[in-house]
Amino acid sequence: MKKNNKKTAIFLSSLLLVSGVAIGANMEKIANEFSTVVFADEEIYNGFKYVVSDGCVTITGYTEELDLTNVVIPEEIDGKPVTALGNSAFEGSKVEKVMVGTNVTTLGDRAFAECKSLKELNLGKNVKKLGKEVLASPYYGPDMQITKLIVSDNIEEVGENLYGRNSNHQTQITTLEVPASVTKVLPVFYNRSSLKVINAEEGGKSYSSEQGVLYNADKTKLVRCPVSTELEKYEVNEATETIGDNAFDSCKSLKELNLGKNVKKLGKEVLASPYYGPAMQITKLIVSDNIEEVGENLYGRNSNHQTQITTLEVPASVIKVLPVFYNRLSLKEINAEEGGKSYSSDQGVLYNADKTALVRCPASTELEKYEVNEATETIGDNAFDSCQSLKELNLGKNVKKLGKEVLASPYYGPAMQITKLIVSDNIEEVGESTYGRNSN
Repeated sequence: MKKNNKKTAIFLSSLLLVSGVAIGANMEKIANEFSTVVFADEEIYNGFKYVVSDGCVTITGYTEELDLTNVVIPEEIDGKPVTALGNSAFEGSKVEKVMVGTNVTTLGDRAFAECKSLKELNLGKNVKKLGKEVLASPYYGPDMQITKLIVSDNIEEVGENLYGRNSNHQTQITTLEVPASVTKVLPVFYNRSSLKVINAEEGGKSYSSEQGVLYNADKTKLVRCPVSTELEKYEVNEATETIGDNAFDSCKSLKELNLGKNVKKLGKEVLASPYYGPAMQITKLIVSDNIEEVGENLYGRNSNHQTQITTLEVPASVIKVLPVFYNRLSLKEINAEEGGKSYSSDQGVLYNADKTALVRCPASTELEKYEVNEATETIGDNAFDSCQSLKELNLGKNVKKLGKEVLASPYYGPAMQITKLIVSDNIEEVGESTYGRNSN
């Protein structure tokens, strides 16, 4: 009879939750009441309720005897391995710290859901599967606040809504710990928006970390800077050649970012702002020497909420800067280090090294008046595109060639308003759409 009563109570609780009635506040009370109930097929060991099937133990719950301040899931009971935590095993309990045993491979649905006192969870070494809503917060809050989550070695499957079904009330995790034995960390862990620090244990097979930023073992790839990092300034490791997808996505505290010396590839949305804003505000971006490939949507997928870059810095060793960097509409200055192999600058305007070619005046320059250098013979494509503040432009003495859309206004306006244009002596070639592609 007790068994049926328990099943009925769980069903009614679930029904109320689905119907939109807040029961989160009563979950601890319900959990405490159920902790005194033992099913006919359940046994008890040191405060753990469990069942045995095919020679393996599943923890199904706990009794009042269990110390919830520091729970250690045993590796075996009566010589039988503990391989699973059942559905809702600790749901709504006052558990504070949990160490999962090394034989456990599965955590059932909602195993630690609504555990508002839970601060540290170590998933052990061999957990491969997490059920649905394992770490879910109450649907209507308050959010669970886990300060440290230690991932297991080989998690292969994570059920839906790991942190909760309500996007406004999901479990917050501050620190992610990656043991040395871990070979793969799934994005569902390191992309958690509340993360401040990701620490990889030294000597790891697959991962390392630096200032709370996650890399692969030899640091040739930067995997993820945590979204809620408190870093305002960061320099990518010199060994790094690849920056992975979404690596700095939504890192709103970041103001100065140096992409290091040897990065060749940027994944998708590396500097993306949150889709619904606010946009990231990076005051200084220092490009690396030889970036060859940049994934799509570098600054974000929502054109209304894309990362703003104020200053672009070009080190002397840089050979090529891609347009995706110097054409950023928010740029006010482009500064090339003196003695550069390929680039120089003047008043925040980018040139090639000997100034025979003007590459780009930043779109958001604050210059109202500008004279092209006397050495310049070519003004590149889109060189003054969308420079709204520019009112007087002198094309210099020796410019012979203008690229495409050199004086183009933004396609959707407003049009640039240049009050005085001084032409150079011997312009021989002018690219198409000098003043813009939109005739309106």
